[in-house]
Amino acid sequence: MKISRYLFLLFISFLFFVSCKQTQHLAKVEPNNQEISNKKNSSADEEIQEIINPYKEQTDKQMNRVIGEFHEEITKGQPESTMGNFCADAIYKMAKDYNGDSIAFAIQNYGGMRLPTIAAGEVTRGKMYELMPFENRMFILDMTGAEVLQLIEHMTLRGGWPVSASLRYEIFQNKPIEIKIHDAPLVSGEIYKVAMPDYIANGGDNLDFLIPIKRKETDKLIRKAFIENVLEHTFSNIQVSPQIDGRISIRNN
Repeated sequence: MKISRYLFLLFISFLFFVSCKQTQHLAKVEPNNQEISNKKNSSADEEIQEIINPYKEQTDKQMNRVIGEFHEEITKGQPESTMGNFCADAIYKMAKDYNGDSIAFAIQNYGGMRLPTIAAGEVTRGKMYELMPFENRMFILDMTGAEVLQLIEHMTLRGGWPVSASLRYEIFQNKPIEIKIHDAPLVSGEIYKVAMPDYIANGGDNLDFLIPIKRKETDKLIRKAFIENVLEHTFSNIQVSPQIDGRISIRNN
């Protein structure tokens, strides 16, 4: 203990001495070319690779694991797409399992889906990581009907975002009309529980008006919702087969 106290006092004295010295400033810079060799230290590289290999092998094993099958290729598109419907319905299912039957609907921001397509056939866990590489969590917001309308108007102006099957509406002259939640018309003063990625709930994509809204923050990853959705189909011996069902349609006249 005496030695430690001595070293501590010595260190404090050193700091005091340094702080009392006159401050020096850079006065001159002289260029000096240094040759950088492209030769690798093969011995060091091999040692690092030996350390990494066990972790890489384990990660590759997990990422390459087949978790299910898609009946047909799913694609990303607007205002509605098979990929968007798959994602939004998976989030809705997770929200219902977490919060009960009170969930009104779920959304997924269009830009958050990072693959244009997923081929028909076997799908791996790694493919779901490619689809959703972000660590976004699921939040559930208590939104008034007026706030829901504002959110849907925002999504509509951006071409349409993925929404769960419990929400249906038409787009006419870039505005949402005939909005229905669980087959009932949207009511301005009613409170709706809406599931979404935390990125959106925290104001991403210019949705600042969502920030003060009461919410339930969960530790459920959006990606996990996708993986669980595929696995549940697999356990039931069913291929994943999302369909375009007209939840978002465009009225021309």
